[in-house]
Amino acid sequence: GYYFNTNNPYRDWPSAFAEGQEKAREGDLNAAVLLLEAAILQDPQDSEAWQVLGMTQAENENEQAAIVSLQRCLELRPNNLPALMALAVSLTNGGMQQEACDALRRWISHNPRYKHLVRYHQSPLRGSPATPRRGPHTSTPARSELQEVLLLFQDAALMNMDCVDPDLQTGLGVLFNLSSDFNKAVEAFTAALSVRPQ
Repeated sequence: GYYFNTNNPYRDWPSAFAEGQEKAREGDLNAAVLLLEAAILQDPQDSEAWQVLGMTQAENENEQAAIVSLQRCLELRPNNLPALMALAVSLTNGGMQQEACDALRRWISHNPRYKHLVRYHQSPLRGSPATPRRGPHTSTPARSELQEVLLLFQDAALMNMDCVDPDLQTGLGVLFNLSSDFNKAVEAFTAALSVRPQ
């Protein structure tokens, strides 16, 4: 579970969520966390508050709290694409490759623009890319899962030849980072930033 600050001066603050968002935008992350925690204590079912808290905790370099917050957000709203992408980044930062791949697979399978690719990749005609090969080049399940999700994202990128999807490029950057292809990770993150500089 999430460990809330015990001495929160904003515990009963009437507009805690709105003020927490404002503090996060201003860069006052510690105050933002307290206000967002207060908002959640007032309404534990507020998936948006859990999402903003998770993203704020990630920005504040508190990956474990970010992961727990984003997972709670996704329990309440499983198809929340920004939360799934943020979770993948936090899991990557926390060294949890398999879980990051799973979050990115969920992101693409919930994305209305790309979800058909997941069904295509699972087609029996294509074989099962997740099945490790036999012989001297057998890959570990984690490695083949990473390659399978990377292929999904690369296929999705081919659908965007005329434009850049910054979220898709962020996912590609994470996947290239996980596979230690750092030059391609830089290219993907640079592409994302070209569309969304903030």
